[in-house]
Amino acid sequence: MNQPIKKSVLLIESHPDDTRLITEALQNVVQDGLQLECVKKLSDGLDRIHQGRVRGVIVDIEMPNGKGVAAFEKLRAAAPHLPILILSGVKNESVAKQAVDRGAQDYFLKTNSDQFRFRKAVRLMIERHATEEKAYLRQRCAEVTLACTGDAVIISDSAELVTHLNGPAELLTGWSQAEARGHALNEVLGRVSRDVQTPSSPAPSAASGVIEDVLWSETATLLRRDGVERNIKNCSGHIRDRDGNVAGTVAVLHDLGAVRQKALKLSHVAQHDFLTGLPNRSLVNDRITQAISFSARYTKQLAVMFVDLDLFKKINDSLGHAVGDKLLQQVAIRIVASVRRSDTVARIGGDEFVVLLSQVGHAEDAVFIARKILTSLATPYLIDQKLLQINASIGVSTYPDDGTDSEILIHRADTAMYEAKKLDRNNCQFFRPEMQARVLEWRSLEGNLRSALQRNEFMLKYQPKIDLSTGEISGVEACCAGIIPSAAKSSRQNLSPSRKNLD
Repeated sequence: MNQPIKKSVLLIESHPDDTRLITEALQNVVQDGLQLECVKKLSDGLDRIHQGRVRGVIVDIEMPNGKGVAAFEKLRAAAPHLPILILSGVKNESVAKQAVDRGAQDYFLKTNSDQFRFRKAVRLMIERHATEEKAYLRQRCAEVTLACTGDAVIISDSAELVTHLNGPAELLTGWSQAEARGHALNEVLGRVSRDVQTPSSPAPSAASGVIEDVLWSETATLLRRDGVERNIKNCSGHIRDRDGNVAGTVAVLHDLGAVRQKALKLSHVAQHDFLTGLPNRSLVNDRITQAISFSARYTKQLAVMFVDLDLFKKINDSLGHAVGDKLLQQVAIRIVASVRRSDTVARIGGDEFVVLLSQVGHAEDAVFIARKILTSLATPYLIDQKLLQINASIGVSTYPDDGTDSEILIHRADTAMYEAKKLDRNNCQFFRPEMQARVLEWRSLEGNLRSALQRNEFMLKYQPKIDLSTGEISGVEACCAGIIPSAAKSSRQNLSPSRKNLD
């Protein structure tokens, strides 16, 4: 009997050394039912994707059998909804950026040895795919509901058995949810007496991704189970999965005497984080764009804060995601309480929050609010009878000094946040141009060190550590010196001998 294929993160990499390094970096990331699968050829990767249950792809665009944007486009065509993380060398960074512009989630330079950022990028890719998969059917359901413009909703499964009635539907039909669950949808809707029925336009194909088979009655009379008549607008439609198969049905019975609130509620769900209720990335981007337009018109300033919790993963790993989620909810409440009513607080993923200070007169205004946030977050939390403590690191960018659009301001606030983490965390840093220069400098240094390591240009030596008071050997110190072959001295940067204590 064939074993079911596990859910996987797929690595397409032809270089054994890079495969080993990536596998080691992701040992503690790919978990919870996922596995890291490695293939050497793009064609093998495409075959594996066609088998299904792949939750994300990491691909090297410098492979001999599949290079550049063309390799990404083949993967994109095979799985349009699959998140893809690009690996690239420094020389082909512009190609990696092109892939991101065409839909890749992100790119990562192989010369960058910052495993923290790489693991975080992979975690976000996995979380993004899981969230999008869960949201897809909800989105299809929302599309049907919006098309029907109703407020009393009945949902059935693929077998046409009722699974859910909302409160207005219970009041309108006379069926309680407990009574209706498991009954045929036609039975629950069988008491609708149609007065004038108007069919929808011809149903499009499933491949188009548009709602199919929607029929409605412009006016109708519903005879409730208790004999009371109601004037309604009736609308029904299928929910289809990405393969075009019917996954369920939504029936909307709109009471013509009730206030229409469905569209507003669905719009709120689409623009807010499901866990905290805060605006999501899409909404905060829109609000930053609007704030920039206002600031440009009236010559005002604004600030964007990137707030990242310190060592939050340890809480998830030790106490579980349920506790972590409750902590995030309390963190969201404290951040909102620390800012002004005119400001926007958003959760953009994981333990990352963005704060828009729509109007700031001086930089000190942002400093004052950042201190309030840090102080508030540092107060212990009581969750499930456990006393928890967590701090945060904050990066700040300002308009117009640090950028003139939403994405640049968020990115530079993120860069400043990483500077805050380097300075022992639990502090706030403003973006400075030299921060970006340091990032590029570190990437260059890390690339040189990696290349030297691959060419065996380091020599490890040991020397004793002497206790000066007794003259006895108290330990051993490991020294690492760079060795440059004489034939290569003219073409390579000289590596001065260095010494570091090993932890």
